[in-house]
Amino acid sequence: MHTAQRMVYQHQRKRIIICLILGLLVVVATLSICFFLNKTTHRAEHFTLQQQTRDALDTTLAPLMALHLPTSLYSEHCDDASLPLREYVVARPSLRAVALVKNGVVTCSSLLGERHVPLSSHQKWFPLATPYIWLEKDNLLPQHDPVLAIWLPTTADGMNGSLQVVNIGYLADLLWVTQSGSGEKLAIGVGDTWFIHSEGLAHALEPKRGETISTIPSSIHGISISLIGPSITRLAIRDLPSQLPLALLCSLFAVWAILITTTKRLSFTRELQTGIAQKEFVLYCQPLFNSATLTCTGVEILLRWDNPRQGPISPETFIPIAEEIGQVASLTRYVLYETAIRSACFPTEADFHIGINVAAHHFRRGEILADIKQYWNAHKPAQQLVMELTERDKLEDEDIQYIAAMKTLGVKLAIDDFGTGHSSLQRLEMLEPDILKIDKSFVTAIGSGAVNTPIIDLIVALGHRLHIDMIAEGIESQEQAKYLREHGVSTLQGFLYGEPLPVEEFSEWLARYQQAGPSPAGD
Repeated sequence: MHTAQRMVYQHQRKRIIICLILGLLVVVATLSICFFLNKTTHRAEHFTLQQQTRDALDTTLAPLMALHLPTSLYSEHCDDASLPLREYVVARPSLRAVALVKNGVVTCSSLLGERHVPLSSHQKWFPLATPYIWLEKDNLLPQHDPVLAIWLPTTADGMNGSLQVVNIGYLADLLWVTQSGSGEKLAIGVGDTWFIHSEGLAHALEPKRGETISTIPSSIHGISISLIGPSITRLAIRDLPSQLPLALLCSLFAVWAILITTTKRLSFTRELQTGIAQKEFVLYCQPLFNSATLTCTGVEILLRWDNPRQGPISPETFIPIAEEIGQVASLTRYVLYETAIRSACFPTEADFHIGINVAAHHFRRGEILADIKQYWNAHKPAQQLVMELTERDKLEDEDIQYIAAMKTLGVKLAIDDFGTGHSSLQRLEMLEPDILKIDKSFVTAIGSGAVNTPIIDLIVALGHRLHIDMIAEGIESQEQAKYLREHGVSTLQGFLYGEPLPVEEFSEWLARYQQAGPSPAGD
């Protein structure tokens, strides 16, 4: 039990390490997924915000760009024109003032009334025959607030027209009122001048460290919308702390799952070691028969586990788990030893076949050789020991050398479940097995018309070509037995002739069988 305790301790250590690594990997993976999702979300939100802001700006300015004041206002005295101009401004909250220009002179303003100011003295671009938009500070106001001015000419020489002054700060407030928590700043660009919300006019947009600028043009020529704020990556990283609880929850769930899995694995390791130590495993054997005479020529040793804590456990359950946790070699040693000390239960003939299953990894570093010497040869059984290597287990090339060494110990090699795994003609020539055991799935197909029926003919032909004895497993009908005899299979095994029975009962069974006499071949 000292070995079992050492294995349990090592397994507990591995469990802790695996759980810590898994938990960390799940946290990293979850946060990575959240990071990319955050980037996608912020990118979509940023694009939507920019589009909505541009559409709102276009909706506000488009009517102003299409202004058509009555031509009569240009010929009327300012006292008569000022009232319609004020009504026009009042109906548009973002509009600060509108003024009439006649022959290059501002003659009437909705804000200041009658004026006589040459426009060219304030604007170098005047006169201009096409609409023009620019940003500037309104020097007529006490705080010199920035405004967006729109020139709309009414004559081909560009000397007559209207001037509209938009309160750009108020307009930006309207556009940005619902986005105060976005962490981004709005900038409206006209030419080479920008109005930055809550900051004022600037002749260049220079982002601070960690900020990015995204710009899209307006449908109104000469105007663009920019958003200044943290980069998408920075925003995604900023949101990660709030998603850490989710990552930890996923990590805890993964750790819990691996703990449950490894707890079952550890529990089975303890159970297996306890079962071996307390001899809870029972040896059964299934007879093998000469196909011509139907005399019993050997047995295959089978293992049964009558677990007093959990009840009987099927080999289909405990063998795969033992292979998974690397404990099947312990079972093979147990079978070798227990069979050797019970060898008196079988005929003491040198050619009486005793087959014991072995896993491929048991050959690593020649471990199987030491175990055969210690657990089998030390008791000097008279019978022929045959180690049955399942074909589904691939023997590594560097371990093939130990097969020849095993044969020098008087042990034969059988390939079990042949036709279902890794063997090829070249592989068989390398392994040089003494026996091929034809898998019962091919035997069952005999007479059924199944597509794999011809495979058994190929296996038998291969065995004859390589001069290898063959054993057919799983025979349950006379039709199968007859087919196999006719095709030269020398040994038969299956419920048709004999079911598995405890090793201790084999002598009595064999005496009864020999007394009754075998059934004639073909019956």
